[in-house]
Amino acid sequence: MRFPFFSDTAKGVTLGLLTFMLVFSSIPIPVAAAATQPLFSMTLEAPTNNPTRRQIASIIQNSFSSAGISTNLIFVSFTQLLDFLLGCSNGCPAKTFSQGGWDAGFVGNGGGTVLPDFGTQNVMFYKNEGPNDIPPTGSNYYFWKNTTFNQLADQYGSTFDKTQALVIAQKMVQIAAQERPGIITFYPVNVYAYSPSFKPWGTANAVTSTTVGLDWAHWKTPADAAINVGSTGPLDAVNSLPTAAQNSFYDRLIYGSIQAGTGTEEADSRGAGVYFNALATSITSSSDHLTWTETVKPHNFQDGVAVTADDYIFTVMSQLRLDVGWVGLGTISTQLGIGDQFNFLNGTSRYVVNGTYFTTKPSGFTQTSLWTAVDKNTFTFTMPVAYVFADPLVTLVSPLPMHIYEKVPAKTWSSSFLSGFNAQGALTNTPTTVTWSTATYGGNGSYAHVFGPVGDGPYMYRGYDAVSQTGTLTRFDGYWNATGLQALGEFTVKTVHVVHVQEKQAAIAGLANGQLNYLDSNYNFNANDVNSMTALGAYVAKVQDPANGWQEMVLNDQAPIWGTGTGTPLGTQNPTKADFAARMVRKALSYLVPRQYIVDNLLLGLAAPGITQFYPTAGIIHAGDIYTGITADPYNPTLAKSFLTAAGYQTGVPSSVGGSFSFQPIPPIIIGSATITVPSFLLGNTLTLAGAFKADPIIAQIHGGFAVILQQSSNGGTSWTPVTFVLTSPSSTAYTISYSPPVTGSLEYRVLFTGIGADYVKTGGYNNASIIQAQLDVAYGGSVNPKAPRAVLINATTPQFGPVTTLTVGTLADVVNALVTAQGSQLQSAANQLTASLNTLQSNTQTALNTLQGTAAKASDVTALQNSLNSQSSQIGNLTNISYAALAVAVVLGLLAIVLSMRKRSM
Repeated sequence: MRFPFFSDTAKGVTLGLLTFMLVFSSIPIPVAAAATQPLFSMTLEAPTNNPTRRQIASIIQNSFSSAGISTNLIFVSFTQLLDFLLGCSNGCPAKTFSQGGWDAGFVGNGGGTVLPDFGTQNVMFYKNEGPNDIPPTGSNYYFWKNTTFNQLADQYGSTFDKTQALVIAQKMVQIAAQERPGIITFYPVNVYAYSPSFKPWGTANAVTSTTVGLDWAHWKTPADAAINVGSTGPLDAVNSLPTAAQNSFYDRLIYGSIQAGTGTEEADSRGAGVYFNALATSITSSSDHLTWTETVKPHNFQDGVAVTADDYIFTVMSQLRLDVGWVGLGTISTQLGIGDQFNFLNGTSRYVVNGTYFTTKPSGFTQTSLWTAVDKNTFTFTMPVAYVFADPLVTLVSPLPMHIYEKVPAKTWSSSFLSGFNAQGALTNTPTTVTWSTATYGGNGSYAHVFGPVGDGPYMYRGYDAVSQTGTLTRFDGYWNATGLQALGEFTVKTVHVVHVQEKQAAIAGLANGQLNYLDSNYNFNANDVNSMTALGAYVAKVQDPANGWQEMVLNDQAPIWGTGTGTPLGTQNPTKADFAARMVRKALSYLVPRQYIVDNLLLGLAAPGITQFYPTAGIIHAGDIYTGITADPYNPTLAKSFLTAAGYQTGVPSSVGGSFSFQPIPPIIIGSATITVPSFLLGNTLTLAGAFKADPIIAQIHGGFAVILQQSSNGGTSWTPVTFVLTSPSSTAYTISYSPPVTGSLEYRVLFTGIGADYVKTGGYNNASIIQAQLDVAYGGSVNPKAPRAVLINATTPQFGPVTTLTVGTLADVVNALVTAQGSQLQSAANQLTASLNTLQSNTQTALNTLQGTAAKASDVTALQNSLNSQSSQIGNLTNISYAALAVAVVLGLLAIVLSMRKRSM
């Protein structure tokens, strides 16, 4: 059984970690000036080793900041990221960053099956039915839980009819799209670059995320070739049963080929979703799909011990144990139940009950699944309910060597030499020698080459060099299918080196100088990189399929703002609205992510904007059929702010979701003692409202959307008149409605979600809002009394009223006239005041002149000054505007200055 792998993950760090904070802009997204009081704060975390994700994180940080969210961006090591996000090193459920946990981070997931296994955590992580589905065991890193989604997932897993399965899957997609547990940024086109002499599966480009790291034996190369893999992420464990914190795509490049192919069955890279029997010679089931029988080829582990049916059932037993901590525990528990019995060849039985291991049958044991080793090469198992993907996702078992693993305490497997670690907890190239009973297991009783896991696969792990940061595999020539593969020209790779080269340009340089001959897709190569690597002579494979997974900004849905909503203004005021408020904040965050900008400018088109963890081309009957009218959220900061308003924040943008609001009043214009009131809305402009109502997405899908009516009231809400209508987006409740108010005065508007399907509107020929509203119950302004005989209501779901918008509508001419009137009144008043002031000034000046005439000033000078004052005074009566009055004051002040100057000179 295989699961998606994390290629990069971001999560919180304790305040004491030695990280560094960078707040910068690498992409020109506009940033608003810092507000005195941010709406709320959050910290984004991105991996140090991935340049593209660092750039994406910076873009999103700037966008959030521009919306009034105090947003910090920090970079931490990949190991720290996995440990905090999935390892719960600071406790589970996850704490916020301010409490030593994490708020939001950047993740890449992929590498699982391309089969549409939506009922488990095999291909997406939304399911959460208990502790096995969340960290530190499961992969639901959001800690998000939706009971309806869980029920649908369980139903989907046991539905064999594809038409019914499609309806269930579409409901699941709708829930994920509406709830937005995390922010999916894009779906990548995976780009691999390697030597043109390498032919995966004997062809040029048979490489997929499903098989990368698992299928080195199928590569056709020059004889005894070495594949030197450049990996942007470091190796941090070599565990065949990785814990959630070790579930790294980079690690799989090493441990993936230690076990035989992928076990009893193998995924074929030459065809999406194609599996074939590998070690299994036969896999059969009963007609009810509850009892299965598998027979495998006789073969040996790499230490020479024969593989038996005991090893297969021991492996499944180990996967179910909580103390092992395997990342797939939640999924396999869903498939097999929580009461599992294992019967071994020696006649003994062991038990696992809800993750707890027992060597004897526990009291009150209720069996849900029974695994039995029938003979050395045959085993059977039962399932509590039929599971549509049991073959290959349960039947595919890759055996662990029981003779080695059972001697080591299971709780230490992930941290011991079995995962490549030395006593100090570091990956090592020093082997451990193991011994076992030859009487019980055969072989020679000793193996001195245990650098990490031992398997039955085509390649043996030979340690990790910390200086060069390189893990090494060497070919196991005793592999059971060596002769068959070599006859096809495959299994020619003798050595695989996985080298940590963090930066993309350094990896491309390694490709150029021959130090590397294979570059992993997690460098997120763009179109320019493809051209560069092609020019270097490399073969570049561009792959787009559901196994590529998704890239996202993970949200900690335990956080009180975007997770539970209890920390939002609305959630604080009304706890019953907290969940709604959190959903609005998550929606706002999603609308602040410029997905198309990232795809166009960073990846140069080698990706598609993200929606949910459900891959857009995944399907039940045909590709992409699980999505019905659902598209990626657009980059729209205005709508984002309106969603934040709906959560109770003061953003200056009205809510478009619910409640009531008024436009912010325009400050009045004050001229002297006159105050001019300006209307909040000018006649001739267009009012636009956008939002969404809550309704069953399946009903929306059936009817192709709904009719939404805009109502107007001119009497304070006493009565309402339908004025226009629109149809929501197909298969959703989202609407955008525009209207130009026809009259002036105080008006109110509200949106009425009619619940009437778009199909009824179209087939009924309803072409105006009044006709549509008339089809409703009188309680909603319609004409239908539901209690009347033969009354028919055509709405498919319950109508709802949206926000009430209050407007004061006026005209620009009214404002201009008011300004002119006020200006004229103030002009006359100013002129009268000025005349009185000048009379007083003239009298005072005359006194001064009389005094001056008795001193050194010449009589002719004084006479000229008096004549000038008389002239200026007479002109005051002719002033017609405030500008001339101001000029007159300036002239008089100038004359006074002359008088004072003359007096000074006479002394």
